[in-house]
Amino acid sequence: MPEHLEPFEMADADPSSRPAGTVRSLQEAIRRVQEVATAKADSLADLAATERARLHLLAEALADVVRDIPPEVDFFILAISPADPPRLWIDMTSHVALARDRRTYRFVKDTRLGRVVLRETPVLDRMADAVTDYIAERLIERERAFEADWLLARRGSGHGAQAVPYPAEAAPPAAPGPLPGRLSTFAAFAAGLALGIAALLAFAILRSG
Repeated sequence: MPEHLEPFEMADADPSSRPAGTVRSLQEAIRRVQEVATAKADSLADLAATERARLHLLAEALADVVRDIPPEVDFFILAISPADPPRLWIDMTSHVALARDRRTYRFVKDTRLGRVVLRETPVLDRMADAVTDYIAERLIERERAFEADWLLARRGSGHGAQAVPYPAEAAPPAAPGPLPGRLSTFAAFAAGLALGIAALLAFAILRSG
């Protein structure tokens, strides 16, 4: 700490001894600072309100697209965050915000390699088209992922498309065996024929003797 400090003397505390125009008041200074801070806060609030209004216009332009999203798809957010600066979140990794000029829409996505700007334009319809295309791409990726999971499950269970054999040709039906009634008729006929032959042989022997 500095040593041998001289006391501060209020020699000119009498306002009558000061030059004209040099009167200072701490309360006046506080009031001026507060006014400047309030004006700056109002200006920032106006800017945030302007950004939020532009994002609301974009959200309204995407209303029909949001209604067409299947109800089972739950990874889209499509909501404006109350933070400053405001952002229109599309999903967990992508959002639309306004650039520094407060007029240009900037569509960005966070990836493992960093933040990527998908589209930047001051035109509302062009940004709405860019977000719509992004939503369509995400839905197609979702369908492809489900299809891949289904194929892997099929192959893992041994029922893959390549593992299914073609059906073998049907074998010709076997000839039906003789019915019991046909068998008994044939036996009776054979027995009668044998008896007839035996009777003829006996008659021939007796006649020759």
